[in-house]
Amino acid sequence: GLCVRQGSLAATRVSFVSGPAELRAVYPLVAVRVFVSSIAAAEAVIEVRADAAGVPGAPIAPAVVRQVPAGASDWLEFELAAPWTPTSAEATLWISLRTNSGDLYWFAPVDEQAPEHTAAVVSLDRGSSWGAPDAKLDAAGGLLAQLFNAVPDPQPEPAVRLQRAGLTLGVSGKLGDERRHEAEDRIQPEER
Repeated sequence: GLCVRQGSLAATRVSFVSGPAELRAVYPLVAVRVFVSSIAAAEAVIEVRADAAGVPGAPIAPAVVRQVPAGASDWLEFELAAPWTPTSAEATLWISLRTNSGDLYWFAPVDEQAPEHTAAVVSLDRGSSWGAPDAKLDAAGGLLAQLFNAVPDPQPEPAVRLQRAGLTLGVSGKLGDERRHEAEDRIQPEER
């Protein structure tokens, strides 16, 4: 992975698939997550950028700022100020990360988990120019990032299964309607 600090940016290339034209406005991009850690408190800034000939281009949405507590090591989610709808079924985007204060360590996947389409670049001049990091720092080729799209209402009813020691205690949702009686038949009353 890479260390991100004030005055430097790191970015990773991602692919956002939105599907056919009639679904693009229904399933827009609404959030981004990156896997980071911090030793001290930090203020993280994420920008979603267009692709410009294989490097990060102009931001497609306003920057999102989040406070990161000291000792954090997890997925950090950034909700976009407004949903972003792509103009094509698949869009190549860049997720760029910088800090206003503190340092963040942005993790890279292990070699066998790195998608082939990923790449990581760094900028030391606030995004005016981009270059590849040293191969020893970015051996996997990309940084861990996830994109989330909206799912319109009505939301599907969740199927919930309650189990203990391999025994199904209860089931709800569509699965529950079909298997509720089956689950009830398996539960034996406790002997007193």
